[in-house]
Amino acid sequence: MKRILFGTVVSVAALGFLFSKLDLSEFAKIQERWDPIYLIPFCISSAWGLLLFSWRWYLLMGKQIRFRYALLSSFIGVGANMFLPARGGDIFRLYFCKKESSLQYPALVTALFIEKVLDFSFIFSAGICALMFLGIKDESSDFFFIVSSLVIAGIFLSLILVRFLNETIISILTWIASLFGKKEWFDHKLAHYIRDLGNFLVLKRFILPTFLTALTWLIGYALSYGILLELVRIPMSYPGIVLIMFAGAVGVMIPSAPSGAGVFHASVTSSFVLMGKNASEGLFYATTVHLAQFILQSVFAVILYLYWIVDRKKRGLGKAEFSLKESEVIGVETAE
Repeated sequence: MKRILFGTVVSVAALGFLFSKLDLSEFAKIQERWDPIYLIPFCISSAWGLLLFSWRWYLLMGKQIRFRYALLSSFIGVGANMFLPARGGDIFRLYFCKKESSLQYPALVTALFIEKVLDFSFIFSAGICALMFLGIKDESSDFFFIVSSLVIAGIFLSLILVRFLNETIISILTWIASLFGKKEWFDHKLAHYIRDLGNFLVLKRFILPTFLTALTWLIGYALSYGILLELVRIPMSYPGIVLIMFAGAVGVMIPSAPSGAGVFHASVTSSFVLMGKNASEGLFYATTVHLAQFILQSVFAVILYLYWIVDRKKRGLGKAEFSLKESEVIGVETAE
């Protein structure tokens, strides 16, 4: 409850600051350009993006769950992230897939971690390319390029080390944990995750998920962003769409609802300013994207969650109890 309250305060403060610095009379002018007919293709493109997202999630789980349930977990989880704190939708996906398969939490957490690495690496690379295509060149962009490149290189170097020096890394971390009297805790809680990650890191397992990551962002999410730009009649090139998408994604990559809302608005507005466009347009567009995604994805989540409950009852399974506490969801193996 405290995290939800804190997140709400952060979002309200951030949005209040943004609105106080802008000419809100521009909102009325932009709103007159709305063309609601674009909401139809937006719904279709959003479903298409989530379908690609679900397919990748299915592959990362080694196809050890029916695609139907990988699809349901993704639609519900992404929608739940719109209103649950602490990436609660991602935690729900782990819980859901544990209930609907023989997969254990270490394998599911590994799949989720790889998903985040792929998303993080790709969207940062796409953001760098967008800056280059748009010809945005200043000290801040140079700094961003250097830092982003180092971060991406660091991520992949770490994965290579985990793959080929897995037991050595576990031995070193076990020794460090023993210095703090946490050896048993490390062996019980973390060591198996590192082993599972090392076993998962095989090149052939990455080829199709990496390709699907590119499709999900470039012709899934980017299509939705572009359609909403048409909705509010804001002209934008494809590299500009990718830059806005990058800014929005980075803005909510760590925080989630409700604190992510204010960060998302600020990030998208900053991308408009970076491209030399009106900040009021950026804030209005960010509000449009957030509202459209919130309504659509929340509706998806609620309807499909209710469907899942009914489906479980038809199959004679017990009621599913979900907790947001990671220690209960991930750290404890509960019986079906």
